Amino acid sequence: MWAVAKTGAAFVPVDPSYPADRVEHMITDSAASIGLTTAAYAIDRPRSVQWLEVDGDVLTAELSGISPDPVSYTERVRTLRVDHPAYVIYTSGSTGRPKGVVVTHAGLSDLCAEQVERYALTSTSRTLHFASPSFDASVLELLLAVGAGSTMVIARPDMFGGDELAELLVAEKITHAFVTPAALGSISLDGAHQFDNLAVVVVGGEACSPALLSTWAPGRRFFNAYGPTEATVASNIAELTVDRPVTIGGPVRGVGVFVLDSRLQPVATGTAGELYLSGTHLARGYNGLSATTAASFVANPFGGAGERLYRTGDTVRWIRTGGDGGATDQTGGERDLEYLGRGTHRSRFAASGSNWARSMPSLPPNPESTSSPPSRSPVPQVTPRWCRMSWRMPTSTWTQTR
Repeated sequence: MWAVAKTGAAFVPVDPSYPADRVEHMITDSAASIGLTTAAYAIDRPRSVQWLEVDGDVLTAELSGISPDPVSYTERVRTLRVDHPAYVIYTSGSTGRPKGVVVTHAGLSDLCAEQVERYALTSTSRTLHFASPSFDASVLELLLAVGAGSTMVIARPDMFGGDELAELLVAEKITHAFVTPAALGSISLDGAHQFDNLAVVVVGGEACSPALLSTWAPGRRFFNAYGPTEATVASNIAELTVDRPVTIGGPVRGVGVFVLDSRLQPVATGTAGELYLSGTHLARGYNGLSATTAASFVANPFGGAGERLYRTGDTVRWIRTGGDGGATDQTGGERDLEYLGRGTHRSRFAASGSNWARSMPSLPPNPESTSSPPSRSPVPQVTPRWCRMSWRMPTSTWTQTR
């Protein structure tokens, strides 16, 4: 992935456990032209792209004759900018065909810095990589590790939770982990495992229940991360404690948050409204779907010319909590966002957790969590040991600064 990013291309992660027709759609829709894979996935991969087996003898021989020096700007096809695509993540397709969300580099550095600061990551931290490659939480997990030069422990792709996950957390001395509430709730705290090294737990991808919070928050810092794929993984982070309500917190750096009524007017604290997001984290839109993009990314009436808002479709309200990570209102009081449920508009990052859920059909029900809810350019394809990825060559696009 880092090699692809340095070339100026964008990657499209494809989980090989997905149904063949879904994989075919993602590769075809993204216009992938080159695929990176391994020999283990040589069977049943789409033939519409040129596949390179990174562990094959042919590619190994070719690479041995190439300089290991960093890629120079003179070797790229054009100047790289932060508003070029970094990756394309496909939605779950629960409301129709999966849509490719084209995410730029613009919000990644802010998210990385936010995580390092909020979670107190250091070079001695040991982070968990557990999410499916087609779930954008995998990007969050990569940034957890590289932001502070931490060690990343990669879980097996067939590990979904329960005792296996518990044993990995203990054996590998994981200090920081992003886990969906369903997976976290599948771990028994009956004394069989002692999570003494687990200092920070971050949940996301679905709603966190008060029961799950009361079970896991004691003895460690506990965070709730919220955000749509369309706003670079996580737009809000809340640090939760057992004596406060479950919230999604205030915005991370680079993100603007608006709670608006049907006329795009701000609502008062305590009043429910739809959550809109602004800032550099916003994606370009949906690949090849200009009408859908226009319906979801609307003009920002509170910003300058060309600035946009993203309609999350989620109903939220500001509440006064005094908790860490919230926002300050005009009176100087601390406010946090409380998630109330899905509206009628569209899907979000937490809903895209269904991508993750689809890959874990054997996971037992979790009693402690509730369900919450521009034009194409050529894209090559990259695959580590357990996934495939594709990438897109950069083109110019609109970007917004806060």
